[in-house]
Amino acid sequence: KKVLEIILALGNFMNSQRKGLAVGFKIQSLSKIAETHSGDYKFTLLHYIVNTIHNNMPELAGFTMEFEHLERAQKVLLKELVTEIQDMKNNLDTVLDERNKQRDNFVIFSFYKRAQRKVKRLGEETRQMLQCYETVCKGFGENPQ
Repeated sequence: KKVLEIILALGNFMNSQRKGLAVGFKIQSLSKIAETHSGDYKFTLLHYIVNTIHNNMPELAGFTMEFEHLERAQKVLLKELVTEIQDMKNNLDTVLDERNKQRDNFVIFSFYKRAQRKVKRLGEETRQMLQCYETVCKGFGENPQ
């Protein structure tokens, strides 16, 4: 969070002559940091930020560890995930129907109970994830849809 605040402050400083102060930025604009060069093209804004953090705020130097799961997370398609969990719930209803037909079948009963707990937990975790996703999108001025 602190690194993003630094980036926002630098952006406000660089754009203060042309625009008013921004309270946030779109996440896609982060890619422009590596494309913004010095007048002699010897270093980029990214180099400046890294050097500034390294020299003045060494406690933030490990901030990239906060992003270690992003590569895998970007491969998750939210709509497909929600659909798959709904399919699991529907399939669980089918197992419940079978369980009700075979009340004395311990295998079906124990499978259903275990699967029911797991699907419920997945649903709750997905709901929490979607709420976090929406909050992050709004924080970066992005449309969560």
